[in-house]
Amino acid sequence: MPAVGAKRCIAIGNFDGVHLGHQWILDAALEMSERLRVRSSVLSFEPHPREFFARRARCSELIPRKIYSLRQKCESLKNHGIQDVFIQRFDSRWAELAPEAFVGEYLVGRLNASAICVGEDFRFGRSRHGNVEMLRTMASTYGFVVACPAAFVSGGKRVSSSSVRELLAAGAFEEVGRVLGRPYQLDGRVTFMARANDERDHVDFTVRLDNPRPAIEGIFPTSLRVRVGCQSIRAAAIVTINSGSRYAKVQVPGLQTPLDCGIGASASLAFGTHAAQED
Repeated sequence: MPAVGAKRCIAIGNFDGVHLGHQWILDAALEMSERLRVRSSVLSFEPHPREFFARRARCSELIPRKIYSLRQKCESLKNHGIQDVFIQRFDSRWAELAPEAFVGEYLVGRLNASAICVGEDFRFGRSRHGNVEMLRTMASTYGFVVACPAAFVSGGKRVSSSSVRELLAAGAFEEVGRVLGRPYQLDGRVTFMARANDERDHVDFTVRLDNPRPAIEGIFPTSLRVRVGCQSIRAAAIVTINSGSRYAKVQVPGLQTPLDCGIGASASLAFGTHAAQED
């Protein structure tokens, strides 16, 4: 994490999905940064701390599936108006970092935090000893302010990354699109393409997903968009995503438009009935 000079309002979290609950926190950070006339920033972690601890314990079944790839997350944060996104690698040193060192050395010493915005269940430091109450106590020592918006509730339920993963596992893409604020999408690169020479007349694609552990698996209707240079073609398709694989098998029936995309072309898979209208 680089040392920086500008004063900042920092929203801290994993922000997987950048769903409405995350956007609630980001909006509070943006309002505070504007009021204090400081830069709006996000501090997030890669890998997810839960993934780090699951791998260290050799419990792969506890590794959370990812809603977004790292690139999608950063793009969504920027599109929401955040000026600076800091991604800190979460490793054994961070796992053992004392709460006081996290605040004093990193948030204040390196990122020059004058305001910090977190969710009400925020925990930090070794063994998750730090919490919002501790953060507020430290604020008087270091001279920053703390904002902690209440959890965002929609339809009587708290919106969280875990709830979004549950919706994705159930294939509830319309509801997922509502709580994300946009249709759910997986991005990647074409690694294989071939036209079938039979009466079904379809084109087969293999897409290597940017997301290494997508939160869905199974066979789904999707809208495929392939882009290379200025060329962009969208078509209805059927995608198969297998557990433990980051390669999606995509079949496009009745595709009449020639596709001269080649290996390495950018591809997106959008899910839900409104996905085809999204660019």
